[in-house]
Amino acid sequence: MRLRDRVLLLVLGLSLSAAVARLVDVPGYMDAEYYFATGRELATGQGLQEPFLWNYLDEPRGLPHPSHAYWMPLPTFVAALGVALFGPTFSAGRSLFLVLASSLPLLTAEHAFRLTADRRWSWMSGLLALVPGYYSAYLVTTDSFAMYAVFGGTLLLLLASSRPGTWHWIGAGVAVGLCHLARADGLLWIPLAVGAAWTLGSGRARRLLLLTSGYAVVMGPWFLRNAIAFGTLLPPGQSRIFWMTNYNDLFIFPATALTPARWLASGWGEILGSRLSALASNLLSLWAINGLIFLLPLMVLGAWRYRDQRVVRLSILFLLTLLVLMSLVFPFAGARGGYFHSSIAAMPVLLALVPPGLVAFLEWGRRVRGWEIRTGFVVLGGAVLSLALGLTVFKLWERALGPDLKAPRWAQSARAYRRLADRIGDGTVAINNPPGFHLASDGPAVVIPSGGPQALLSIVGTYGVNWVILDQNRPPELAGLFTEPSSSGVLTFAFLWEDSEAGQFVVYRVVPP
Repeated sequence: MRLRDRVLLLVLGLSLSAAVARLVDVPGYMDAEYYFATGRELATGQGLQEPFLWNYLDEPRGLPHPSHAYWMPLPTFVAALGVALFGPTFSAGRSLFLVLASSLPLLTAEHAFRLTADRRWSWMSGLLALVPGYYSAYLVTTDSFAMYAVFGGTLLLLLASSRPGTWHWIGAGVAVGLCHLARADGLLWIPLAVGAAWTLGSGRARRLLLLTSGYAVVMGPWFLRNAIAFGTLLPPGQSRIFWMTNYNDLFIFPATALTPARWLASGWGEILGSRLSALASNLLSLWAINGLIFLLPLMVLGAWRYRDQRVVRLSILFLLTLLVLMSLVFPFAGARGGYFHSSIAAMPVLLALVPPGLVAFLEWGRRVRGWEIRTGFVVLGGAVLSLALGLTVFKLWERALGPDLKAPRWAQSARAYRRLADRIGDGTVAINNPPGFHLASDGPAVVIPSGGPQALLSIVGTYGVNWVILDQNRPPELAGLFTEPSSSGVLTFAFLWEDSEAGQFVVYRVVPP
């Protein structure tokens, strides 16, 4: 790899990230809205707090509430830095995410060159990272995707170094800390890094000390903040998700209902069935998302070719461990996005394996059909890149853009929330997506709870809710309030609103007795 190769890959990465960002000018979904909203709060002097509640797992007392009782804070910190540097807009908040995303082609090419020492193969891998299929839209919003890919990919580079020194191990510890600060399952990197340090023989204690020091530099301040805010080192909202029996339990009220006894009472058939279902879903993601549908066989061939390389073994071990964690331990969170989020850390290595996998396929063709490898690499390599580009464009259109580029699909709920906020005025709102509604209205909001009408009435009284807004994504226990709206108790039916983009909303006003 030459200097001009690296510069050109960075320029291409930044140009494509900026082009996609111009098409998608909103966070797009609740995770990204949460990080941008909390980043804006932090950058404007409000501290680590949230003027909304999107779950009740840590038994929040009221609003505002200490932030990050469930999710990790690094995306918020990066969004806050962008806001502090460039202003309180979404474009400013995601500016540094674009920089991270633009470095992925270079990081992928670096992996390919370290693995194969072939400049052409490295270029092909870098170009594939420009068109990453399902991930394209998610890399340019305020979520953990870009940073987790960069820090995870960098950590794999450091752990696979042929002659790691002092700064390699300190850097690896810092990278582990950044992965953990970005995502709760970043904890997975700790045993992988420790195992890599342990297997190198003499000097284990020194390497482990360096790793621990780098990790502590990053995570120590966060552990201290949690101890002060919550009395625990890790976010308190994470501990109860072990006992979820379905995805809607993430929003249950009261959260004390999530107990081992309730989990066991659901029955072993349900417990095992949900885990097998999550495993099937995550294996499908491995094929379609990580393997871009048609590249997985080439990745497997490339991995077999370089099966003795530490970076390949570590990447496979990471993916297998992640599959187990997101299928058997956290099946609901894993199947609903956890595996999708975290598996991106292995993408630089997976894409680096495609060119050698393609050559392995061509070598087979030469043996059985007399193919010419150089010509075949150019022709089939071009076809692979074209298919990846086509899949990327299609998924970007399907998920984020839609047929009207002036009104992208990801902005539909934001536009609907702004219109709703203008109509109802001030007050605390109970709604399906509190971070998104807060960004649209600047007002306080809490999530519609699962647990039935009684749970809804409980959060209305506990958090001083003034308006309840139900949409088609309401919990199934509240179907009656949505399909046959009428006044009941403190909930007075206010109006039914049909939005041409976002669908139907049923709005109740809370009128205390």
